[in-house]
Amino acid sequence: MKDERTTAELEQLVERHKRYYRETLRHQPVSGRIAKLKQMRRWIMRHRAALIETLHADFNKPAVETELSESKVVLAEIDHALRHIRHWAAERRVPTPVLLLGGRSRIRVEPKGVVLIIAPWNFPFNLAVGPLVSAVAAGNSVVVKPSEYTPRTAALIESLARDIFNPDEVSVIQGGPETAAALTRLPFDHIFFTGSPQVGKKVMAAAAEHLTPVTLELGGQNPVIVAADADVRQTAKRLLYAKVLNAGQSCVSANYVLAHHSVKAPLMEALKQEQARLAAAGGERAGVINDAHARRLRDWLVEARTHGARVMPDDQLFLDSVTRQGGPVILEDVAPESKVMQNEIFGPLLPVISYNTLDEALRHIERRPYPLALYIFSRNRSVIRRIIRETVSGAVGVNETTVHFFNNDLPFGGAGYSGMGSAHGYYGFRAFSRERAVFKMPARFSIVDLIRPPYDGFSNRIKELIMRFL
Repeated sequence: MKDERTTAELEQLVERHKRYYRETLRHQPVSGRIAKLKQMRRWIMRHRAALIETLHADFNKPAVETELSESKVVLAEIDHALRHIRHWAAERRVPTPVLLLGGRSRIRVEPKGVVLIIAPWNFPFNLAVGPLVSAVAAGNSVVVKPSEYTPRTAALIESLARDIFNPDEVSVIQGGPETAAALTRLPFDHIFFTGSPQVGKKVMAAAAEHLTPVTLELGGQNPVIVAADADVRQTAKRLLYAKVLNAGQSCVSANYVLAHHSVKAPLMEALKQEQARLAAAGGERAGVINDAHARRLRDWLVEARTHGARVMPDDQLFLDSVTRQGGPVILEDVAPESKVMQNEIFGPLLPVISYNTLDEALRHIERRPYPLALYIFSRNRSVIRRIIRETVSGAVGVNETTVHFFNNDLPFGGAGYSGMGSAHGYYGFRAFSRERAVFKMPARFSIVDLIRPPYDGFSNRIKELIMRFL
């Protein structure tokens, strides 16, 4: 669905949002936000079947995955906000130092104003409406730009906004990369972007023109360390689950596995058995989003084989030509220069390489940009603690991958190349809020009055007392 608006039209849109925020929304009590969140919840429950149909039409996402990784995630975000919003939004008192004796210090939590959310295609409902929940809970006016790769879901999101909100409170803008780029150049009060690091750099550069703060939820080459004491059967199941879920098209999916040399062979055997079990079970699976991404994955697979990688199962054309479903495919002994080892894969391919010592595995991770997530499979607490202590990542998963995303009490965000800022629960609310300091001193007298100019002997004596005792 195309809706390529001119720059002038987008500027007028943002100005209408700013006027509505100034005149109406900024005065709305928290109870008004709660009412809107409840309306969103009811809307999603009424449209569960439509959402399943829409996501299946956009890229063959199975009903179970749509319900659990799209609908339920957003519903959980709403429920979490409803439980905590009054506490999050409440003005709070903070201590005042003795030097300011008589004064009172408070923090007001205020909306940022008019914010922009740019959502990706891989979880198109979840990653558009989830941040929208946080922005509405914080009291903002919102412009949402969904992905053009999932047009039916984008249309459904537009229906949600139209059914619940004033168009100057929440509006959904359709269009391609040109529209998204034009929006980032406008004077929003915050931009929340989910996508690739390459596009994230462009968003940040455009936002800098207006000194607009940004939240960047990006990707990265998420490593997995399989230690010598790992339960290889359980590890294999959990690794391949993340590559079947959404066809591996997830920013928190494992990108490559570093397996200790002593468990690599049994791990490969366990992965082979798990592959066979999944193939025999059949059932629905998500497909790769489009033909261009499918060609990229096939090309990377062929290139890895050319550099000596062994592929399991031995099938270069692993994706169905119509549904683009297939995999997961395991690549063994992959050359470091292969594209699957140099890039975020974003698909159902999983390279496995071995390491001899933990030092070697840690050096391998250190040489790469900070990932969004790092996964450790081990039962040895000292090994787990050392890996966490000596690495940097947005999140760490121990004996599991991907599922930390579903905990709204955890911040979700990257580090360095994989992003900045956090989402989910309180952290999403905080991303769309401004903490405003308020200090009140009695009008008649302040201890600070004793040290105001002109500086004389008395003020110097007071200064010495302050330096010594306060």
